[in-house]
Amino acid sequence: MTGTTGRLLLGLLGTALGLASLMACQTPAPKPTPPPKPATPAPLKALSQEASHERYLKDLTFIASAQRTADHPHLKDVRDHIHKVLEPLGYQLPRHDYGTGTNIIATLPGDSPELVHISAHMDSVPGCPGADDNATGVAGVLEIGRLLAASGPHHHSVTLAFWDEEEKGLVGSSAWTAQARAEGAQIKAALVFDMIGYRDNTPGSQRLPPGVERFTPLFGAQMRAFKANERRADFVAALADTGSSAVVTALIARAKARGLPMMPLVVPSLALKTDLGSQLGRSDHASFWNQGYPAVLLSDTGELRTGRYHCMFQVDDMKGLDHRFAVDIIQVTAEVAYQTLQKAPSARSPAP
Repeated sequence: MTGTTGRLLLGLLGTALGLASLMACQTPAPKPTPPPKPATPAPLKALSQEASHERYLKDLTFIASAQRTADHPHLKDVRDHIHKVLEPLGYQLPRHDYGTGTNIIATLPGDSPELVHISAHMDSVPGCPGADDNATGVAGVLEIGRLLAASGPHHHSVTLAFWDEEEKGLVGSSAWTAQARAEGAQIKAALVFDMIGYRDNTPGSQRLPPGVERFTPLFGAQMRAFKANERRADFVAALADTGSSAVVTALIARAKARGLPMMPLVVPSLALKTDLGSQLGRSDHASFWNQGYPAVLLSDTGELRTGRYHCMFQVDDMKGLDHRFAVDIIQVTAEVAYQTLQKAPSARSPAP
């Protein structure tokens, strides 16, 4: 799949200046002063390191070693692992207990109270190790946490969230976003991982959500590219509200530079009130949308490309996962999160 690509048209305007013949005794006319060069923004620093395949795989293997339901001890083990990874990096990790479950919220304070939020749900359905859903997402957020800590300090604050009870109906993320709205929290951007590890290059391996083709006027370019690519499940979907358009544009640019196919779907508010909205609001990004916050879901689309989803037809274990695909998604997301965390650069005047 290909994302939208901006085109820059450069034109050169030349002006011929003719001068009449000068008398030999005349003083030559002074050269005109060239106009000042336009100010250029100060460049942003880059991330200090790349996402590590080795670290990601180590985290993923541990998280996906057993199911993660409230009554299973492995969920506690995963919580402890998250603390073990992030506390030495300087994150503050208060647990958000909302009654029926507990989220982990890890914060790296910046100069600004505005938050750049990256999250994934920890839990799995009963009897399923949930390697893709959503051990890949949790391992991905942990790796981004490492990258952002190593590349700080940042102007805006980093918040990493690990949601509980997503599989019961977005319970954990709904509780936190409702509290955030009540407390007046400012969220500059939210990036949500839910299943980022499965890719299939076979023609016809990708299905679409029911009813989405009725919205071809909204997603015409994406549908044409999808069909031209023989409906391959080789892309990451970036599902967003219109408030996240700038973040999606940045994701597309970074994905293209890395060679990661991406299908961006920016959904207008009115479409969210239709049956399409219910199809597209089945993960924790919808909790942000419901509170009026911008959010982007990054996903391999789960059951629309694999029978391993929720262990329906095959076990959702490590077999068949494409770790290179996941690490590319992590790197692209980390780069965009890093860019969003920086203070908007002021114009820099050229040296005289």
